[in-house]
Amino acid sequence: MFKLRPPIRVSPYLVRACRTLMALACVSALAPAVHAQTQVWGLTNLYIFQGGISGPDGGTPTGGLIIGSDGNYYGTTWYGGTGGGTLFKVTPDGAESIVYAFSGSQDGQLPSKPIQGTDGNFYGTAYWGGGPNGYGIIYKVTPSGEETILQSFTNSDGGPANPGAGLTLGADGNFYGTSTGGGTSGQGTFFRMTPDGQLTVLYSFTGNAGVSPAAELVQIENGEFFGTARAGGDTGNGTIFKISTAGKIAVLHSFSGGSDGAYPAAPLMRGRDGAFYGTTQAGGTGACTPSGLPAGCGTVFRVTAAGEESVIYTFAGYPTDGSSPEGGLVQAKNGTLYGTTDAGGYSDAGNCSSGCGTIFSMTTAGTEQIIYSCGEPPQPWYYECWIPSYTLLLSADGTLTGTSENGGNGWGNVFAIAPVPTVTLSATPAAITLHKSTDLKWQSTDAQSCTASGAWSGTEAVKGSMREVPATTGTVTYTLTCAGIGGTASASAMVTVTQ
Repeated sequence: MFKLRPPIRVSPYLVRACRTLMALACVSALAPAVHAQTQVWGLTNLYIFQGGISGPDGGTPTGGLIIGSDGNYYGTTWYGGTGGGTLFKVTPDGAESIVYAFSGSQDGQLPSKPIQGTDGNFYGTAYWGGGPNGYGIIYKVTPSGEETILQSFTNSDGGPANPGAGLTLGADGNFYGTSTGGGTSGQGTFFRMTPDGQLTVLYSFTGNAGVSPAAELVQIENGEFFGTARAGGDTGNGTIFKISTAGKIAVLHSFSGGSDGAYPAAPLMRGRDGAFYGTTQAGGTGACTPSGLPAGCGTVFRVTAAGEESVIYTFAGYPTDGSSPEGGLVQAKNGTLYGTTDAGGYSDAGNCSSGCGTIFSMTTAGTEQIIYSCGEPPQPWYYECWIPSYTLLLSADGTLTGTSENGGNGWGNVFAIAPVPTVTLSATPAAITLHKSTDLKWQSTDAQSCTASGAWSGTEAVKGSMREVPATTGTVTYTLTCAGIGGTASASAMVTVTQ
C-alpha cells in the first residue's frame, strides 16, 4: 500500500520529492514509432525494503544503483535508518546491509546516488541537512561506514544549495556536480570539489541557460561536461547544456514544451555513435496531462555535441505505453537502449490508476518494446515494481538491475530483470531397441543453470550433449529445466524403446 510521507521542504523544481503524490491523467494515443514484437522478460526481487520513516533497512530507494569494486550493488534511500535515509549494500544473491544511516539534521538528509572514488570510499550529496541552515552536504563514507562531511551548504554568498544529483569524478581527479539552488541568482550552480573538500563554484545558472539542474553530468575526452536542467531556457521547459571546467557554458537545446519534449529530469547517456541520448518527463505528442508539468507523455531524444536534437520516440501513455520517464538510458553492445517510465503500463484502479510504470527497450531508430509492465498479475500489483524511476544497470550477460520507489511492500525494492530462458532438447535417434543408445543434445538462452529429470537426473550445463542407454522398453522421457534471472523453462525429448 502507498504510505503518506511526512512534509519536507522541497525546491519547486525538484519534482522527485513530490512525484509519488502526482496524479497522471493519461489516455491512449498513437506514438509516431513502431513497436517491436514482444519478447518475454521476467523480474526477480533481489531485496524488498521493509521501510518506515525510521525503518532499520531503509525505504524509498532513489537515484539508482552502482556496482562497487567488490562486485556488490550500492545505492541510497530517502527514508529509513535513523530518519535521514541510508547508504546501503545489496549482494548479488540479495543480502542487504546498511553502510551508513543518515540522521538528517547534521549529517545529511535525502542522499543521492553515490559514486566510488579511486580510494574505495563512497562520495555523494544530500539534498538537506548539514548544520543549522540545512541546505545540503557533500559526504564521504568509507566501506566500513565512517562518514566525513566534506561540504555543508548554507545558501549564502553565492554558494551552492540543495544538490539534487550525485557527483561525477572528473578526469583530473576532482569531483564535479550541480545544485538546484544557490548561486548568484538562486537558480543553481556548477561546482568543483577537490578530494580533500575544497569547493569552487564555476558557474551560477540563470534562466536562459537553465534552472535547477538535478541530474548527474557526463564528461567527454576534451574535458567538457554535458547535462540537463529541468526548467529554464527559452520557454522555461528545460535545456541541454555543455560546460567547461572553466565554467564556460553553451546551451545545446532549449525545449519548447511541444513535440520536442519538456522537463528533462534524467542524466544524459553518451551513445556508441558519440551522440547523447536522454528522456523528458513531459512534452511530445502523447495525450497525457501530468500534474504540474506541460502536456505530453514524455520523449526519448538524441542530441549531438554540436546541438542537433531530434526526438526518436514519443510515449503514448496508459494503457498502451509508458509515460513520464525520469530515469536515464543505458545501451547494450548491439545498440539497443533500455530505460524506465514512472507511469503507464499496467494500471491498478485506485492505486496507480495511470499505470504503475514500465521498463522498455528501444532501437536508436525508435522501435520500442515494453519488456516489463510493473504491477501486472499474477503477483500483487505493487510487489515487483512500482515507479521504477531511475537509470538501470546493464550487466555483460544482458541482465538489467534497478530500483523502484514503492515496489515490494510499498517502500521500494531492488530488482533484476532478464529475458525468460528458452531451452531445446532433442534425442537422436528417437526410436531404438533395448540396450542401444540415443544421443541427447540441448541448448538454452538466458539461463544460469539446468537440471535434468525423468529418465536422467542431476545438474547439467546450459549447453551440451550426452549419450544415453535406456534401461527399459516403452516411451522414455528426458526432461531438462533451465533457470535464469527471468524465470524457468523446460523441454522434453521422448524416445521409443522396443524389445
